[in-house]
Amino acid sequence: MKIKKDAETKLLMEMYERDNYMCQYCGKYVVGKQPQRAHVLSQGKYSRRMFGDAVIDSIHNWKTACSLECNNKLALNHATRPVEAQDFADKVRRLNERG
Repeated sequence: MKIKKDAETKLLMEMYERDNYMCQYCGKYVVGKQPQRAHVLSQGKYSRRMFGDAVIDSIHNWKTACSLECNNKLALNHATRPVEAQDFADKVRRLNERG
């Protein structure tokens, strides 16, 4: 749907502005390039079941990445770092509540 696509594009622009158009892993500027949206907590079924769609799909769970390599490095693996993953999910929930 066009409305959903327009809303997602708006959120992506907000994310790039929030991150100052810089890769949140290596610090490279992404202006004029094709930046990626990295999910700190993955979009997989297990993550969705564990943390919920509101956390996984939140702009607060997104970070700007300059490449697939940096995108993969930004991910927080809840299997190997469960405490950090839960803490991050709690932070996203609090940010979502604020609006």
